[in-house]
Amino acid sequence: MSKRLIVSPHFDDAVLSCGDTLLSGSAATTVLTVCGGSPGPGTPPSSWDWRCGFIDGHQAATRRQQEDERACAAAGATPVHLPFADFPYSGPKDIEAVATAIEPYLTEAEEIWAPTGIGIHEDHLATREAVLLAAQRLAIPRLLLYADNPYAGALGWATLDEERTGTLRWADAFASLPDGVALSELQLRRLTPAATAAKIAVVREHASQLAGLGRYHPTLTCVDGLLATEGWFVCTVTAPAVAK
Repeated sequence: MSKRLIVSPHFDDAVLSCGDTLLSGSAATTVLTVCGGSPGPGTPPSSWDWRCGFIDGHQAATRRQQEDERACAAAGATPVHLPFADFPYSGPKDIEAVATAIEPYLTEAEEIWAPTGIGIHEDHLATREAVLLAAQRLAIPRLLLYADNPYAGALGWATLDEERTGTLRWADAFASLPDGVALSELQLRRLTPAATAAKIAVVREHASQLAGLGRYHPTLTCVDGLLATEGWFVCTVTAPAVAK
């Protein structure tokens, strides 16, 4: 059986964005969460963690590690948590450090998925940059960038980008792609109701995140909602040209 690697900025991103792929039994799958670390006990919660009902950042990270283990078990995947903390606790990521931590997992994978960065969340962009940097160094010519949910589908998959608002404009993510990276046209898969229900069952394991996400996306866990579609780009990677 081939080996699949899904690189997830946070604990819930892999299941939200490519849960149907995760549930496919066509490959032995590892979910590698970059922000899998924890701030120290007693760290005041970020505004997001506070809205999700946590009293400190360490409590939030510990709960989400446990949720991810249950979600991966339900999907038949192997979870791996890197030691980096979420952006509100860590500040900007050291891309070199993240790329170095990711590299061993890339070398073992035959199919690699990583975020596109739609929504321009700092951790999503840092994860994408680290994966692409590592892919260039390892001469990995092809990987797949998934459209980050719920940002990507929040305003409808067919909405023109000029009609999108704020951080939900896709072009903002594309604009920061590094040299040597090219994307195909968007590929879309419409899930069957049964497949969507199976995906949502795994998503529900991330209950602490849904406590916050549900306020902004009240139909997120509906079978005919935005999770019923998944999108991705085929990404070709070459080494950037060296300036003379």
